[in-house]
Amino acid sequence: MVDMVKMREPTPEMIEAGLRAYSRTSLEDLADVAITNTLKAALAAAPSPWRPVCEAPDDMHNALLVEDDGEPFVGTRVSGGWWNYSGCSADPTHFMEIPAAPEPDRPS
Repeated sequence: MVDMVKMREPTPEMIEAGLRAYSRTSLEDLADVAITNTLKAALAAAPSPWRPVCEAPDDMHNALLVEDDGEPFVGTRVSGGWWNYSGCSADPTHFMEIPAAPEPDRPS
């Protein structure tokens, strides 16, 4: 399996789990290694946002894709085939929907 597929974006639940574990750690255990291991465990417990490309909708546009080489790229599905934005056909193994942009800050 491609290493990129194993990566996970931290979700609020993952961060909360890491903070809960961190808050239960004694002061003498607050070494970088302990913190890193706690956060890695919280991240590993969360589901991956990457899904097999066979689960992608037929009209998937602007998806984050990854091929066997592990390099992510943005592409689109047209007539059943995948294309990157350079116009080359692609053969992705996994996809992730691109989230909506954050709301702009509004002055109060």
